Amino acid sequence: GINLAQESYAYSLPNVAGFVGADHMSVLIASRIWESEEPRMVIDIGTNGEISIGSSNGVASTSCAAGPALEGGNIKHGMRGSSGAIDHIIIGDDLEVTVSTINGAKAKGICGSAVVDAIAEMFRAGIINERGKIDRELDHPRICNIDGALQFVLAPESESANGEVISITQKDIGEVLSAKAAMYVGAVALMEEMGITQDELDSILLAGAFGNYISPRSALFMGMLPEIPLERIIPIGNAAGSGAKIALLNRGSRMEAERLAKNIKYIELAARSNFQEQFFEALFLPHFRDELFPGVISQLRR
Repeated sequence: GINLAQESYAYSLPNVAGFVGADHMSVLIASRIWESEEPRMVIDIGTNGEISIGSSNGVASTSCAAGPALEGGNIKHGMRGSSGAIDHIIIGDDLEVTVSTINGAKAKGICGSAVVDAIAEMFRAGIINERGKIDRELDHPRICNIDGALQFVLAPESESANGEVISITQKDIGEVLSAKAAMYVGAVALMEEMGITQDELDSILLAGAFGNYISPRSALFMGMLPEIPLERIIPIGNAAGSGAKIALLNRGSRMEAERLAKNIKYIELAARSNFQEQFFEALFLPHFRDELFPGVISQLRR
């Protein structure tokens, strides 16, 4: 049970449908995307990614089973975002790696924001191709085979806390591509249902702790988000927490949430006839269809 003060009561914000629950309703209350004249997208990236598009014309929502890779799960050296986690990565033209760690401690593993950086930077540097395959022909000590697994070394033994190599493996890359494809397909499904293109999106709001620390540039470069100008991809922090506080303090917001939940259009991704085709196309970096990411492609060709 819940320990409550005498004569107090508990309230749960309404679910929308499926895995779009009270936490995402809190995000919607905080972001108020339904008040915008132009369509806005809000994304809570996680194991079950929740996405909504809204404007004064209405709101549509969906959830996508991205899996734990974007939070460091199912990644060989993955860990949560705590002291010693590699949180950001830059790979130079000479394939040398610059990493930062939480609290500046010696590297213990890789958290979600660094996983996204790693894939984007490896793709930009030509270490992996559009299918996410590591180039075996590249002659560089950071590309190696350890215990039968092809991998790219982010931190050698001398730079890690436990004296072991910290790397991204070929299997890790596959996990991340599946996760980013799920997120992208969810976003595309909502745009199609709302009858808009990515060029018509006013902004993309990234909610949650992960959304606050992820590099929008890296997320865009690997094709996790629809391509819009970087300055219109905006982290909004712990929007679920903010929305919950608003609902707690404002009866009008609770009533508004109840009305909104009844009017949101919920999209079941797996039930869409083109889901498998769209998912397959999104497994490529940044996407099977280059025309959807003209900015990324132009950077690659420089």
